[in-house]
Amino acid sequence: MSNTNQAQLFEILATVAETDVSKVSPEIELTDLGLSSIDVTEVMFEIEEAFLVEFPDQEDITQRFDGLKTVDDLLTIVNTLVSEKEGG
Repeated sequence: MSNTNQAQLFEILATVAETDVSKVSPEIELTDLGLSSIDVTEVMFEIEEAFLVEFPDQEDITQRFDGLKTVDDLLTIVNTLVSEKEGG
């Protein structure tokens, strides 16, 4: 599950950042991909659509994204949302 989620997240990030997916790696910071806070909001919507998950409310979004810096941080959020959706 995680490798599939990672590949799908990398594709989303590359598309939003308008860069090649080969430039996306777990340790790279989102700002190093050229993503602004507006871009991260777009990424959030793309995550919801691609993974069929939802961020319940603004407080949840703020809590989950607090301290978000790297692609791996974002992947952790995606894996958690997917796991919650699947009931586990």
